[in-house]
Amino acid sequence: MEDEGFQTVRAAIPKFASFRPKGNPLSHADRSPGRNEGSKSHQRQEISHALEWHTERQGRTGHHRERHRSKEHTKLSGHDSSGRHRHRVVVPDNSMSQESVFAAWKETPELYVADRQGDPNNLTYGTLHHYIIPPYLRTGAGSILGLSIENKIDRTPNNDSGLVTSNYHWNRASRRERSLLSESAPSRTKELRIRQIGSPDPALEHGKDFVPLLRSRKRKRKLREENSTSSASGTSDEGDCYYYRSIEGKAKSRAGPADRDLEYAMDPAVSDNGLLRPISPEEANRQRNVELSRRVDSRPTDVDAWLELINHQDYLLGTSDSGKRPKLTNAEQSSIADVKLSMYEKALEKVKGDEQLERLVLGMMEEGSEIWDTKKLGSRWHGVLEKYPASIGLWTRYLDFRQTNFISFQYEDCRTVFLDCFGVLKSVFSKSVGLSPSGNAIDRTRIYIFLRLTLFMRESGYVEHAVGLWQGLLEFNVFMPKQLILSANNAPDTSTFNHSLSSFEEFWESEVPRIGEEGAKGWDAWTMDGGSTATPRMDVPNISVDENRVFESWMCSERYRALASRSPARTFDDVQEDDPFRVILFTDLRDCLFCLTSSSLQSELLNAFLAFCRLPPFNSECAGRHAVDWRTESHFMNDALEESNTFLAHWYLDGVPTSATKSLNSEIEEIDTTQTTAARQKSLFDYPARRFRISQDSLFPEGEWFSVFDTWTSRYEGDNGPVELPWMRRVLKMLVDVGIGGESLAEYYLAFELTIEPNRTRKLAKSLLKKHATSLRLYNTYALIEARTGNKASADHVISTAITMSKEFGEDARHDAILLWRTWLWGFLAAGDLESALKHLLALPESTAIQDPNSPDPPFPARLRKPSSAALLRVQRALTDGREQMLSIGRTSHAMLYAECLALLAYLSHDVDIHAALEVFRETSSGLVNRNLTTSPAHELLHQSKAKLFYHHTQHTKSFKPALIRSSLAESIHIFPTNTIFLSLYAWNEARFRIDDRVRSIMRNVVLQDQNPTITAWFFSIWSELHKGIQLGSNSHSVRATFENAVTSQSGKSNPALWKLYLLFEHRLGELRRAKDVFYRGVRGCPWAKEFYMLAFEHLRDVLSFDELRKIYEVLGEKGLRVHLDLEDVFERYDERRVRVIVGGDSVPVVGLPDDGNSDDA
Repeated sequence: MEDEGFQTVRAAIPKFASFRPKGNPLSHADRSPGRNEGSKSHQRQEISHALEWHTERQGRTGHHRERHRSKEHTKLSGHDSSGRHRHRVVVPDNSMSQESVFAAWKETPELYVADRQGDPNNLTYGTLHHYIIPPYLRTGAGSILGLSIENKIDRTPNNDSGLVTSNYHWNRASRRERSLLSESAPSRTKELRIRQIGSPDPALEHGKDFVPLLRSRKRKRKLREENSTSSASGTSDEGDCYYYRSIEGKAKSRAGPADRDLEYAMDPAVSDNGLLRPISPEEANRQRNVELSRRVDSRPTDVDAWLELINHQDYLLGTSDSGKRPKLTNAEQSSIADVKLSMYEKALEKVKGDEQLERLVLGMMEEGSEIWDTKKLGSRWHGVLEKYPASIGLWTRYLDFRQTNFISFQYEDCRTVFLDCFGVLKSVFSKSVGLSPSGNAIDRTRIYIFLRLTLFMRESGYVEHAVGLWQGLLEFNVFMPKQLILSANNAPDTSTFNHSLSSFEEFWESEVPRIGEEGAKGWDAWTMDGGSTATPRMDVPNISVDENRVFESWMCSERYRALASRSPARTFDDVQEDDPFRVILFTDLRDCLFCLTSSSLQSELLNAFLAFCRLPPFNSECAGRHAVDWRTESHFMNDALEESNTFLAHWYLDGVPTSATKSLNSEIEEIDTTQTTAARQKSLFDYPARRFRISQDSLFPEGEWFSVFDTWTSRYEGDNGPVELPWMRRVLKMLVDVGIGGESLAEYYLAFELTIEPNRTRKLAKSLLKKHATSLRLYNTYALIEARTGNKASADHVISTAITMSKEFGEDARHDAILLWRTWLWGFLAAGDLESALKHLLALPESTAIQDPNSPDPPFPARLRKPSSAALLRVQRALTDGREQMLSIGRTSHAMLYAECLALLAYLSHDVDIHAALEVFRETSSGLVNRNLTTSPAHELLHQSKAKLFYHHTQHTKSFKPALIRSSLAESIHIFPTNTIFLSLYAWNEARFRIDDRVRSIMRNVVLQDQNPTITAWFFSIWSELHKGIQLGSNSHSVRATFENAVTSQSGKSNPALWKLYLLFEHRLGELRRAKDVFYRGVRGCPWAKEFYMLAFEHLRDVLSFDELRKIYEVLGEKGLRVHLDLEDVFERYDERRVRVIVGGDSVPVVGLPDDGNSDDA
């Protein structure tokens, strides 16, 4: 360059006269000859340095200037060694006149410059030159000089071509609405999609063998016409030209995206100027809110409309978006709840009808619980129950409130609430005598309340009282004398019920053996022969408390006494004198007893009893659609409270880490590197909190498959379960002997006995077969017992004999023949004998039992490689007809067995092609959906059969498609998201892939997508995170985050088993401070769970002081929970010693926590 003070560039846009200092402009002669040879970047650099010098001279960044000044910087900015600044402003050659050429600013510029002429280039280009505008700040809070005070600059539109003003008064309300949760609403991006062409392109003709990638001439001509039209009207794209003004007004930007082949995915709306504009999600929600408000105004008694409007407030206020939104503050939550509560109050004034009002009141109380304090919430509950005393749903929610509120919780008060609920149900039932549907609904509610009451008692420490209640209810409903049953059926009134109660009181006070006890015969047998008094028993002696290890020894002693007190005592038993809760009198039962109005409800009562014993329910055809699975309820899924430490190894939560480096996090990191294929298959069946439909596959599993009883036996080592194992086995035997539950309960009982005592089960099965000689289900059960005990030949003989005998049975009995055929087929498939399986399947239409292949005249050849088409068609028709017949008579579970055999036929006849079997399952599933049986137990059984065949296929074939298994299991999970068979198999199938985290995705998008996910879903989510491994993105932080999400959910915040697992997780990591915090949080959410309190004395003695442990012990007494061994005497001696030590009168050491060992020594 000739002179470093000048740079040769050409200006893209002429400069304007704004902010021009007074002075003479430069002449053309002062310009360098090479001025036009520079680049545009040099021009920008010169301008930016001029602006930097101008800012520095104003004193804003003086210290910054001294730090960054250098020799190189001096050259670029035009400074010489003397400190003078030489700067020339560039003047383009094509300038209009000399008036548009400006002189450089002086070394001492003015504070401000008044430009009365303006820049003529503003009229030409319609914009400002960004590079020569000096720094400035606006004042006036958005006001503009010359406009009204109500007109403000609207900074919402993103328009760099000019300012947009709006009326402050009009937009005040909308601004308040946006600012309520402005920080909570996440920033949204507008979704785009490919624009659909109205008419098909002529180039895309099917007759052509190519598709042209370039537009046709007609298309190009049309596009040019559009561009020329838009350019003339000032609507050209921003990136193509500047904002030139036309005679039609200011230039307007296009409403759509810059790419003409794309359009916004959201629906367009018409703006004020008639142009289409995209609707933002916020505006769409506001429009939806207006529509719902109009709907409520037009139909004020429509409860669904009110609830939809109320729930829509979450979307309107931005709280129902994706999980990326920030957590709302208490003030924001309070604001939202206030709005919804006001809507609930308006709805209650308009809506009539008890059932409709109950839905609104339930929603209002649930919303109020988020912001009301305990006192106000309790008073509102009392007012609601006084106004609606017969509402069963309100009473159930009130029980949740009283049981889970730590401040107001007292055991006796909460138990009184349960009894009050029974009183209300009794009153409602007396008014609905003769109305069978209403009576059945009330009985189902009473069974639910009774189960909750007994579980609440047992978890509070009153195990013998809960067991006594179940003894009384089972005796009262199952073993009631026949004359009382007849009188109750003829006159089901209050007097008859009271007479039955008086008779039962005599039976109970006689203290003869009751159900489950040795020598028990039942209430009915006692009325006939009287019976004998039970043998006196003696309680185990107490274990003394070691005052040097107070809480450790007390914890062991307390648990020992609790296990010894699981059954009620008699008045003549030798019990502890200071324990008045050991003997259960009739007055302790009277208010909780009720008589079922229908025998069909007995199966639900038995399932409730099994849930009390922590056993899975049994299947019953008579239950139908009303069958209740108690395992999805949060209050019924507390199995982990009684689980042994050995069983907790399935959760990786057993024991204590030996060092800081060897912790749970280390084990998680080592999962994928050390796990073999066999270990992965084993972990598939180790998930403890199982929930699926009971079938023969799970009652009598063969090989590797899910079992319903193996977890029960491993969960409670020895006889350490929630109830005494011998007592429970005797109860089941008495119920089976009396015929309650039918053949389904008998099958269930034999499967349970096979798990506990296999050698005794064959004898039990034969004795039951003598009583039920025509029961093909029991013959099938007996064959399964023989097969599982290793007598395969004997099992085949039993099946063959039963099929032959079934021809002489009645039609109803012959329906169970499909059970025998299915058992036979799976026996051959498990052994890998596919030809024998197909050969026996071909004999199904004639119901002819296949003889031994070594017999002199077998009906089929020993090896049948390719059956004829006619034989296959005959079997297919027989199975299809059987499936449709069972569906028509309502025996849906049998229909699913026919469908499974039909799928096995397709699988075997097509050379083990899984696609052929899958097609049969899809056809049957579609038929159930058309019958409105999508979520029925039968449909779930069908999907479980499909899952078993898929797993069998993967284990017995060399090649299979994991994608096919994934899609099939995903379909099952979408319909039954809490079935742990589908979830476990899905996780097992995805364990081989380390890239896509599909398990976490399906848990987040399907299983946990519901507004209130079930507790079963949270348990599996935690288990999958613990077993995923570091290579699939799991670590202690992800597991902790899953625990946090679970314990803050509606279903998990008051689940003591979930809190226990969370505490053990932190303890296993060595995070004792975190474990302590989790403990206190869990106590606040589950104040009735005594076993959760005991965790502090077992695992937290190293982080809790003696006084803290003492306070926890005192809370047990303050809340009224059961304590067998009192420590008050120990504490008194401790206080006396501490006082003597403080005074100095004695040097006896103080009893304290440091002498207590850690939990490993317990």
